[in-house]
Amino acid sequence: MSKFKSAGIEFIRNEMGWDSGDPWGSVQGVSFDLAGAWYLKTGEKIMGFRPSPGYDLWSLGFDRGLRLLEAMVSGLIEKNDVYYWDAILDRTSDLVIKAGRDY
Repeated sequence: MSKFKSAGIEFIRNEMGWDSGDPWGSVQGVSFDLAGAWYLKTGEKIMGFRPSPGYDLWSLGFDRGLRLLEAMVSGLIEKNDVYYWDAILDRTSDLVIKAGRDY
């Protein structure tokens, strides 16, 4: 049995691609991909995400964003999973800022 609350939460965790040498870039990259994929699936702006005019599938750009979108469309990742990671990434962002590792 997985230690995660859902398969969607575990999927997102496996897609994070965390770079410990650049925690700020890691938090921002994962947040942007997650929020962008959710916006493309639902049209809902979350996590402070503000899409540029004409934001579309090509805007995701990286493989991670496309895999997240596919998992959302298939139903593997649900809204609660996205909000779960939003809370974690928000807290992590605060810690990175307090540590002076943001830019």
